[in-house]
Amino acid sequence: MTNCLISLGLNELIQYSLVNEDEYIKNEIKLINPLVKDYANLRSSLLPNILKSIQKNINQGNSIIEGFEYGHVFSKNDLNDIHELENVAGVLGGIQTKESWSEPSKVLNWFEAKGRIEQLFKKLNLSIEWKQYQPVKEKNILHPYSSTTIYLSNYEKLGIFGRINPILAKNLNISPNLYLFEFNFELIQKEINKNKLSVYKEYSTYPKIVKDLSFIVDRNINFSQIKKTIINHGTNFLNSVTLLDEYRGNSIPKNQTSLCLQLTFQSDTKTLFTKEIDDILKNLETVLIKEYAIKLRV
Repeated sequence: MTNCLISLGLNELIQYSLVNEDEYIKNEIKLINPLVKDYANLRSSLLPNILKSIQKNINQGNSIIEGFEYGHVFSKNDLNDIHELENVAGVLGGIQTKESWSEPSKVLNWFEAKGRIEQLFKKLNLSIEWKQYQPVKEKNILHPYSSTTIYLSNYEKLGIFGRINPILAKNLNISPNLYLFEFNFELIQKEINKNKLSVYKEYSTYPKIVKDLSFIVDRNINFSQIKKTIINHGTNFLNSVTLLDEYRGNSIPKNQTSLCLQLTFQSDTKTLFTKEIDDILKNLETVLIKEYAIKLRV
């Protein structure tokens, strides 16, 4: 997993497991006889220390670090028993970059950050599901309306992902365009051991056909549902479904959203014809209209 995180451009960070009482997240396990007062608690999350490292680097004139950390976190259950878990956490964004020489520099947005996390799990050969999350334990760290919970395909909770709380970003004097994640590393290891991670995948020598599909749909319908439906009805030629754009504005009816998807078709055995892909696309449109009452956009 370390190689996958490094390939996303992240640096590995190392922090102490012992921390002070944190104002942003509760560290409920205290040491009976700590050597130093500032390190008298066991941490319950890796995120506060990562953010403090970013703050220290900025104060010393360094740029924001995109990084990750492995570490143990500690919590108590209802019976007051101490539970220890190994997590992996990290931070993305906050740095202005160019996608091409002709475009102005810009910071990472939500969809790009989400895409990098999806890319990570694709490298690990793990299928994940996204669900909206209202932070409770991490309410002072994560944005209340830009946070999600990530689950494995068997509905085991893997961890959290979200944008930094703007109040915390202001207090620490760091960028509000940072995206944070914290995952159960033991669970990831367990799933990787179950799955065979492909070292090499043969590429098709036949050309791809890329089609865009734009429509308006009810805002309460998750993209993951729509994607699953498209994959189930897209035949064996459908290789990928990518969300290119989501728009909500004056031209879109209230409580609805406009989605633009990119569908990539390719065969391993023959050259595909545009007509057969158009027929598949027409069938997908019919299925989506029936399932989700979408309105197609031209």
